[in-house]
Amino acid sequence: MRPDKSYLVCSLPRSGSWLLGFALEDSGLAGRPYPFFCPQVMDFCSATWFLPSPPPLRDYVEAVRSNSATGNGVVGVKIEWFDLVNLLDLVRAEWSIDPAGRERDILEDLLGDVKMIYLERRDKLREVVSFCRALSTGEWARPAGERGSWPAEEPDFARFDEFFDLLMAEDMEWKQFFRRNNYEPLLVEYEDYTRDQDSFAASVRRVLDYLDVSVPAGFTAPAPRQQRQSDATSEEIIARYQAWRAQTPAG
Repeated sequence: MRPDKSYLVCSLPRSGSWLLGFALEDSGLAGRPYPFFCPQVMDFCSATWFLPSPPPLRDYVEAVRSNSATGNGVVGVKIEWFDLVNLLDLVRAEWSIDPAGRERDILEDLLGDVKMIYLERRDKLREVVSFCRALSTGEWARPAGERGSWPAEEPDFARFDEFFDLLMAEDMEWKQFFRRNNYEPLLVEYEDYTRDQDSFAASVRRVLDYLDVSVPAGFTAPAPRQQRQSDATSEEIIARYQAWRAQTPAG
């Protein structure tokens, strides 16, 4: 059975998808958006839901619907570009679908008339620093009120360049995907919804409106579970990276 409403939170690394996803879950109105189609998560969920490994996709998707849906029938999924590519490849292989078949048709077969929310971080430099910091420390999220860290070793600034190129390529892939499948995603920009509590609450309400979810009178958007990880150390690393770039020959 298809869900009443479904959506994908489409994101790049370090664009705040967990922050928004938790808020939508805590609203109680927009499903439980989780990266269900990340290969590692698929393995974990299959074991948790007592499905074979690898699971038949229709059985797995049915379990996703059951475990993501809130009482109003809304199903949410959080997904990054390479996880979407992996999902489409799995479907084509298991169901013997022509590789040239439209991606939108596959997604609608899985999740119904799915809507798209695209998270974008305008400041790609800070997105890269956040990504490299998380890779180095293993700290991918920070609960509100806790302080972060940076590894003692000197950052590998050459990797910063590699990740910058990767993020730009993924951003381009998402936008081409939306165009060729005639999606008009809701754009949610990281810098806007993380500015303060009011802008965060407004972004959550904007997503609920886009999903055409009935919001009860007196609804208040939940407070964020996490805090932004950027701090004075991040700014210091950015300055050092920019200095390194200025001294490094192009090419």
